[in-house]
Amino acid sequence: MLVSGLYLLNNVKSYPWMAILPQMTLVYLLVEVIVSAVFVVFEQISVFSLPIAWFMLMHIVILAVFSIRIIIIYTGGAPIWRIDDRVHESTFDWKLLILDVDALTVRSPEVKPVLEALRYSDPMTNSKLTEYDVSIRNSVAALECAVDEGDSTRVDELIIMLQRQIRDRNNRVKLLK
Repeated sequence: MLVSGLYLLNNVKSYPWMAILPQMTLVYLLVEVIVSAVFVVFEQISVFSLPIAWFMLMHIVILAVFSIRIIIIYTGGAPIWRIDDRVHESTFDWKLLILDVDALTVRSPEVKPVLEALRYSDPMTNSKLTEYDVSIRNSVAALECAVDEGDSTRVDELIIMLQRQIRDRNNRVKLLK
């Protein structure tokens, strides 16, 4: 149990499957003690006596059963880690977009409503939303050009268009969940 606890402290990525090891170790120890106690008590009251080889075989079988359970739990951890990686990938682009718009608000404070709309949007994306994400990214690039050129009417139009695009994307994200 101590080894699994130390491993948990040093390797956060392994937490989903390693969290069960202390419990599994405790259950294994309890089963071993109970099995040993039962055979010792039966041997002492002369009900039956097993050869030492059978006694060792039972302990090996119990160890094998618990080892197989731990292996199964470990293999179940891989899909959890893949989900975490997919979440990171799908939210990373959206977070970069928020950073781009945040940098743009330093140059033009009127872009703040777009930044707020992006911040309060669900960063998870879906392959079905790719065209919406690309159009929002293109609109942000156009907004950046309009801010650089100082075209305030174009900036206002792009802000309204971006808010509408973000709202449409959010509605579709809700429908896909």
